[in-house]
Amino acid sequence: MQLSFMDDIAGGRIVLFEVELIKDLFNILKQKKSKHKMIKVNNYISSPKDDGYRSINLVYKIKKTPTIQIEIQLRSQLQYIWVTGVEVFGTLKKTSFKTGEGEQDWKEFFKLLSSWFAIKENTPVVKEHEILSHSKLEKLLIKKIKDMNIVEQLTAYTSIYSSSWRDNRSKGRSGKYALLTLDNYKSTTEVEVFADKDLSIALAKYSSIEKDNHSSDDINVVLVNLNDLDNLEKAYPNYFMDTKVLNMYLSQIVLGEFIDT
Repeated sequence: MQLSFMDDIAGGRIVLFEVELIKDLFNILKQKKSKHKMIKVNNYISSPKDDGYRSINLVYKIKKTPTIQIEIQLRSQLQYIWVTGVEVFGTLKKTSFKTGEGEQDWKEFFKLLSSWFAIKENTPVVKEHEILSHSKLEKLLIKKIKDMNIVEQLTAYTSIYSSSWRDNRSKGRSGKYALLTLDNYKSTTEVEVFADKDLSIALAKYSSIEKDNHSSDDINVVLVNLNDLDNLEKAYPNYFMDTKVLNMYLSQIVLGEFIDT
């Protein structure tokens, strides 16, 4: 595929707490005049993917030469937590749930969880769950969580991962870019911070890591642009194997005490 036709060679993500805020923002963006052209809209909130993925994805064609296309993802907090869980499990299991790989039990769990979150947000569930009552779907989800010991597995798997980047960070050091390298073999996350003037150095190092590990399932690397370094883990929890919020929600679901606040 030509790079100019890839939807997500670059992109951004906007996470808002409530799904109604996402809908409001979507309407604003549709009406907003811009030199960049919105060429595609995939509303996976009104029509979730079969695997449970929910988000509104907007593809823009950037007015520049040579042109590129970027994808902007709009999702609620619950949708973001779901995606983070999928990505973390994909790393742990060295598989891509997003492309249909993985064990059937895990895929069923993620679909049920997506539909249950959808019910909480008063949005459509996964198509195959439309015939289920809300109580039946909740019972199936709770059974799946218990039978697969998902909370216990999540806790055990992710507790071994560590990152000492904050301890090693120089006091007062700030940066415009951060290079995150998740090493699934060593169970560590390394973070290197770069100033705005050092973008070319950051890009070179990012490309080198990608090239050296292109066939490895153990290394995941991303170069991010950030305004506040202190929000790094919050913005990229999957690179820190952080599933604390998901774990809390799953425990509440089992106990019948879920409150999405």
